[in-house]
Amino acid sequence: MQPAIANPLDEKLWQALQTSHLRLASHVEFSQQLHRGQLWVIIHDPVRNQFYKTTPEIQQLLQSLDGKRRLDEILAAQPALQTIVQERAQALKILAQLLEAGLLQGDFKYDYGEDLERQRQKNRLLGKMRWQRPWMLKMPLFNPDRQLDWLYRKTRLIWSAPALLVWLLTMVAALVALVDHFPQLKAYWSTRFLDPVNLLLLILVYPLLKAVHELSHGLTTKKWGGQVYEVGLMFLVFMPVPYVDASGSTQFPIKQQRMLVAAAGVMTELFCAALALFIWIASDNILVRDLCMNVMIIGAVSSVVFNGNPLLRFDAYYVLSDWLEIPNLGSRASLYLSKRWQQILLGVEPEPMPMAEGEKKWLLLYGILSGTYRLILSFTIALYIAGHYFFIGVLLALWAAVLQIVLPFGKGLAKLYEVAKTHGRRPRFFLAYGAILAALYAGLFVVPVRHATQAEALLRVDGGYQIKAGAEGFLQEILVHNGEQVTAGQPLLVLQNSALPAQLDAVLAQIAEMEILLSRYLTTVPDQAGFYRDQLQRLRQEESDLRESLANLTVTSAVAGRVEIPAPDDQLGRYFAKGDLLGHVLTKDAHRLVALVPERLGDGVLRDVQRARVRMATDPGHEYSAVDLQAVPQAVAQLPDAYFGSRRGGAISVDISDNSGTRALEPYFQVEMRLDVQDQPPLAGRGRVLFVHSDEPLGLRWLRQLRHLLLQRFEI
Repeated sequence: MQPAIANPLDEKLWQALQTSHLRLASHVEFSQQLHRGQLWVIIHDPVRNQFYKTTPEIQQLLQSLDGKRRLDEILAAQPALQTIVQERAQALKILAQLLEAGLLQGDFKYDYGEDLERQRQKNRLLGKMRWQRPWMLKMPLFNPDRQLDWLYRKTRLIWSAPALLVWLLTMVAALVALVDHFPQLKAYWSTRFLDPVNLLLLILVYPLLKAVHELSHGLTTKKWGGQVYEVGLMFLVFMPVPYVDASGSTQFPIKQQRMLVAAAGVMTELFCAALALFIWIASDNILVRDLCMNVMIIGAVSSVVFNGNPLLRFDAYYVLSDWLEIPNLGSRASLYLSKRWQQILLGVEPEPMPMAEGEKKWLLLYGILSGTYRLILSFTIALYIAGHYFFIGVLLALWAAVLQIVLPFGKGLAKLYEVAKTHGRRPRFFLAYGAILAALYAGLFVVPVRHATQAEALLRVDGGYQIKAGAEGFLQEILVHNGEQVTAGQPLLVLQNSALPAQLDAVLAQIAEMEILLSRYLTTVPDQAGFYRDQLQRLRQEESDLRESLANLTVTSAVAGRVEIPAPDDQLGRYFAKGDLLGHVLTKDAHRLVALVPERLGDGVLRDVQRARVRMATDPGHEYSAVDLQAVPQAVAQLPDAYFGSRRGGAISVDISDNSGTRALEPYFQVEMRLDVQDQPPLAGRGRVLFVHSDEPLGLRWLRQLRHLLLQRFEI
């Protein structure tokens, strides 16, 4: 078998190593880990806190380096190491890394020449990476190992089974409370999150909570005797955030230990978020609620979206990597996808990639999902910020496009072109990418796709079709059933007011007395009879009103139609004031549907509606058609009805400081329409309208929306 030589420079380096007398630094530490049934060795440099992964054979070679024998003599003396000679790429890589780190000492001499130029290219690449990430700069501060040892001894009960049970019960209780109070939390967040005072509070809370997060990593590392050599500040978008280097857990032999170290920060933040939720529910102080809301957003939302998401290279990524027993999952997945793409596009078989059994499916799945998620997340954040701070959001979107689309695509294209050039596949390269660009253009600007806009709606019954209390009283009896057809003038409800008969008797007695007085004054003192005449007239009007109120205690239908009384059993015995709404009598032409379309989506509704479909919350399985659409051309933030708003259970977020609950956080177009009802009309209430537009290509739609956004922002 011939040795695997892929690069002439690597062969020159190997020849130089063969004749060298090398010795491994005495402070180097070894530990072993089992990944998918294969034994691996972790090399630890405690001085620089660096880790290297290798095989047991290479560990045996490194431990045989005594500084007296040459490398080729050591290899010849140990037949078990002959596999290193035959497949030397991995050994060459680890030896070069240890030489560069100063962990191998001896008389090694090598003219780096072209290797030096490759190192310069590597440094230039690192410089570009720093330019691409100016928002993430690290500043080490000190070695916290001794302080963490002391703190762990004081807090070791936190890592006990009872403490874990408390954490689990707290998470369950918080989840139940979150479900119960989610509408209120959503409304509060939508109105308070971008408030300048709250943003300032968020800036203060974020580093404090992250300090607790990082401390959890460090203390959990101490749980199994790991070392923590560095604590410092990381400047994320110029905001100082503490960090702890818990890479000492890398050498833990049991994967569950490494997983718990990685998960400790997220678990701590979730616990803090749960406590903040309980305080938010119990408190009425707006400052306390803002503080708790920020803790919940940072500890729960950001943990799930960022640290708790394995598709980003944060805490959950390392948990997943250890659980799958696939080290360097992200980088290996990217490498595997690039090799597969090269094979599919050019038909060139790539260099084999060493993989354990079952790794291929995970690398393929993770590579696709992580890349897609990072792209979607970046643009989602940018678009959200653009909705409130336009220029900042646009800059972030452009930055995300350059970093995650343009640069990776350009780099991959250049690398693939070199492969095509080397293997004589340039025609296939240009043909393949030409076909991809043509398909992309057709998909964006040629092929029409379905286009529709969804909007919140409220179905109301107007005027004489409403059943209202004609007098104040307690609902005593309901004479009809929901859905029953009634005629005009038919009794529907009976109210009871025991005070009205007594008041009528008192008024009648006063009228009799006033008639006697008026008769007396007319015969004796006519000039003073006018006062009693006015009083008698007032009392007779009061009598008329009382008799009308008594008659109105029996509520009748103003029109013929179908009766709808919400929750009739709950209404019995309830007090109603005069004019309170008791229900509706529904007819085909009684309904008026009002839909609200956000201004950013209103262009299609104002310009082109082919048809409108309606589904009501009271009957979601039935779809209605809407006709006679009339749109108000001016978007306003004032809602036509408080039931649209989040304070009354609606889906539209409103300003929490507005007591009426009708001031939305963004402008809406109002569209009025009538339901095309063939049989029985639906019950009044909330619903959703789907405005169906003409089919058009996605690219044209996005360009029009971008143009509309620019015109709106620049007020052109």
